[in-house]
Amino acid sequence: MQDLPTSAQLLAAIARTLTTNVVPASSGAVAHEARVAANLCAILAREAELGADFETQARSLLADLVGGPDDSDASPAVLNDRLYDTIMREGDDDRSALSTATTDALGTIVANKLAVAKPGYDAYDFAAERALADAPEGPDA
Repeated sequence: MQDLPTSAQLLAAIARTLTTNVVPASSGAVAHEARVAANLCAILAREAELGADFETQARSLLADLVGGPDDSDASPAVLNDRLYDTIMREGDDDRSALSTATTDALGTIVANKLAVAKPGYDAYDFAAERALADAPEGPDA
């Protein structure tokens, strides 16, 4: 394994080369395919850089919601399935602490996924949306 450049740096360099050199020199389907390849390289670079930390955070957030004492090694996918089963079995629509904790955790996980797949979209303010939804309705509110 090499120290530098990292795989994230190599993928980012490929994405830049495709975007700045190949796409402008191409047209039609080839330019489109080069843009797609550049976007995929950029996603993979962000995944290589951020993915492990985001997975650790997702595991922690989900384990806090549904995990047990033996879940320290459970994958986020397993914990997510368990959360789904819990919500389907017990419900989560009463604006309870579980609802707030669930919304906060899933909002963070989604924002992290967007930071990798579509940077810029990860800045969405889930808490502000919830505050709007919780606000009283009507002119007398």
